[in-house]
Amino acid sequence: ELSNGGRLPGPFLYLLLAIPILIKHSYESIIAFNFILNCASLIGLFFVIRKFFGIHVGLLSTIFLSFNLTHIGAAGFPFNPSYTFLLIPLYLWFVFELSINRNINFLPAIFVIISLGIQLHYSFAILLLAPILLLFLLRIKVSFKAILISILLVFICLTPYLLYLKQTFIPEIS
Repeated sequence: ELSNGGRLPGPFLYLLLAIPILIKHSYESIIAFNFILNCASLIGLFFVIRKFFGIHVGLLSTIFLSFNLTHIGAAGFPFNPSYTFLLIPLYLWFVFELSINRNINFLPAIFVIISLGIQLHYSFAILLLAPILLLFLLRIKVSFKAILISILLVFICLTPYLLYLKQTFIPEIS
């Protein structure tokens, strides 16, 4: 990493981009793939919101997101933050399961989604606040096993960054 000060995307983005490149080796295939993922995120958002809040709220949320300029712009210009739309419906589903249904089994999945989102764009890290605050505000009891599994999965997902930090800040002694 020579030019971006440690802000390169993680391997998850490159795994996503490998899918359209394997189909057709062109920039247009990446644009089409990004467009398909953004459309899938709209459909996913509708189903998640409908599940927890009903069909009217689901339709309204999907309509608002479909007219969001960031979402429209991301569909035509596939830079790394535009792939975060894929993970947002999953994140919302897992957070709603945790907060509304009090299902603690979704906690590790939330942290995996956030870790993969961080590999796409660091701005996804802000979403760590919601589940942590929900756990405290709703007084949801978390088992040690759920915490341990979450930490282990985050560690695995963020290993490429840990290796970068080790390489940058811990010099080898020869």
